[in-house]
Amino acid sequence: MRYRAALRRLTLLVLIPVLLYKAAMAWKSIRFAHWRIWLTAAATLISLTAAARPATAGTAVTCAYTVTTSWSGGFTANVDVTNNGPAINGWTLQWTFLTPTSLGAVWSAAITEQGNQATATNMSWNSAIPAGFTTSIGWSARAASTAVPTDLTINGQPC
Repeated sequence: MRYRAALRRLTLLVLIPVLLYKAAMAWKSIRFAHWRIWLTAAATLISLTAAARPATAGTAVTCAYTVTTSWSGGFTANVDVTNNGPAINGWTLQWTFLTPTSLGAVWSAAITEQGNQATATNMSWNSAIPAGFTTSIGWSARAASTAVPTDLTINGQPC
């Protein structure tokens, strides 16, 4: 399904500029010269914008939340973020703990909590995730439950 959506988007990004250019060239009259210029400029701008789009975390990023150890009243967990798409430069990972949780030690990210909502941001040394690479973060926490969150997002996109 993702493949079809990506193919459809790519087709539109190629087809629209071509159609705009063809429409501009169809008007041979000097009276429509300004339209030719504007349509050609629009076609060029659309092509360049599509080619220069910055890399974002989309569906090509997967997140694996794993409880590595647990004990009565606490646990240790990791999240592995795997980038299968274009390179990511700077990331924010968010999720909601299912029960009230108090973080202890944290590694490989800066994690803040507001209520049950947790937000992890990259450190300076792991802000870039090249295509095909994985970065991992982890923490220990006190909580009544070790239930695995299902609403992980990276840069606002579900993963």
